[in-house]
Amino acid sequence: MLANTLLGVALGLFLGMGTAQGQEIMFIKVAEINRLLKQGVPVLLVDVRTYQEYLARHIKGAISVPLSAIDERYTEIPKQGLVALY
Repeated sequence: MLANTLLGVALGLFLGMGTAQGQEIMFIKVAEINRLLKQGVPVLLVDVRTYQEYLARHIKGAISVPLSAIDERYTEIPKQGLVALY
């Protein structure tokens, strides 16, 4: 189940990425993600919990990039499109 807010801002700050031109990092509520998914908007869901938590239960289609490994695996997260971290 998704948390009440996603970790986009925290991840951006953690990586020291800031925002590139045309990119925006923001918190978004679960209801908004659900609305976008129901409308067919492509959203990449990134589960930042431990891999064991991901295996136990995750949102269909989500990829696992644990927060503890984000500094080594951040290149797996696209810089284009809508990406939601939870």
